[in-house]
Amino acid sequence: MIFMLERFCPKCGSTEGPFVEGFCKNCYLQDHKMLEIPDKFEILFCKKCDRIKLKNVWLKYENTDAIAEYLLHKLKMEDLRKADFKIKFMPLKENYLSAKITVKGIFKGLPVLIEKDTEIKLSKTNCPDCSRIAGGYFEGILQVRSDNPNKIERAKRFVDLFLKRQKDDPLAKIIKRISLPNGFDYYVGSKRVVFQLARELKAEFEGRMGTSNTLMGLKEGQEIKRLTVCVRFDEEGKE
Repeated sequence: MIFMLERFCPKCGSTEGPFVEGFCKNCYLQDHKMLEIPDKFEILFCKKCDRIKLKNVWLKYENTDAIAEYLLHKLKMEDLRKADFKIKFMPLKENYLSAKITVKGIFKGLPVLIEKDTEIKLSKTNCPDCSRIAGGYFEGILQVRSDNPNKIERAKRFVDLFLKRQKDDPLAKIIKRISLPNGFDYYVGSKRVVFQLARELKAEFEGRMGTSNTLMGLKEGQEIKRLTVCVRFDEEGKE
């Protein structure tokens, strides 16, 4: 007579398969973490320009796509195949962002479903660009010259509207304004913005443009220069 020994889990006594390395599915999955999801994450958030720091890069916080990609990068997986991730974010509340992470995949031949709630803290700080601006940092000077007071006022409004469109650049700010009888000098955080602004002023008012650079120092062996751009409006230009 042949006796058939019934297979059972040595941990919980269950006889229901499938079995993995001698244990039932539930016990095996309890003792073997195929995926580690932290309970909390912390992300730096600039309180002045509303950017967040992800992977050492400051990005505009416009949606949660970049945060979702960052969270997936932080997950630790072990032998999880055909993994499919879904992240659902809850509304921001008091600098905390809640998220439900759902993961489907195959582990040791077993189909698995993992769900976990996690919390992202947006820690308020000042990004390096905003810190420099607060300290009076500027890379360029925009000089506008004209004997026509009407053109000077129009140019000032033009500059303000232009800078409002540069929302993604925290250095696109006027650090100091100097009014002169025949124009104005604006000290601006970004020399890229100064040059682009000067070109648009030249086109708008049919003016002339000149540039100069001043050596400010060295950084990692590279020369650091401050840009000055002067735009002059001729009287025959359009009103």
